[in-house]
Amino acid sequence: MVSGFRVQREALDGKGESYTLDGSAASRRLLGDLDTPRLGRLSLHTQPNAWCHFLADHVVTFSVLPLSVDRTLVRTTWLVHEDAVEGTDYDLDTLTHVWKATNEQDAALCALAQRGVSTPGYEPGPYSASEYQVDAFVTWYVQQMKEHLR
Repeated sequence: MVSGFRVQREALDGKGESYTLDGSAASRRLLGDLDTPRLGRLSLHTQPNAWCHFLADHVVTFSVLPLSVDRTLVRTTWLVHEDAVEGTDYDLDTLTHVWKATNEQDAALCALAQRGVSTPGYEPGPYSASEYQVDAFVTWYVQQMKEHLR
């Protein structure tokens, strides 16, 4: 049975503390009762449209919501310790820079793909091998819809 969920824990490169340009913690106030920022990341992915990345210093959530065939809402949220103070415990640009850049790159790629699939000559093909989770979700979804229509 295909699951739309994936949980994984991984080390981070560099200083290995957070999603920042140099890998160091973005917030001095760690979450919960954690005592070290060097814990890597814990990620929860829910197909097809939400990802949550838990780090010692913050959590970043990312979701995509289709609005129409050619429009999608992308929402990224950063969560820090409830007592963290901007400008004292964290710098907003340092906290958000990596994911803002990632979102911009993803948006450019998606816009390019949308232009391609919108052309009259477009013919759907198989997913890339690296998109196995998307393929599994789509296959499951289509199967569910077919069963519902019976």
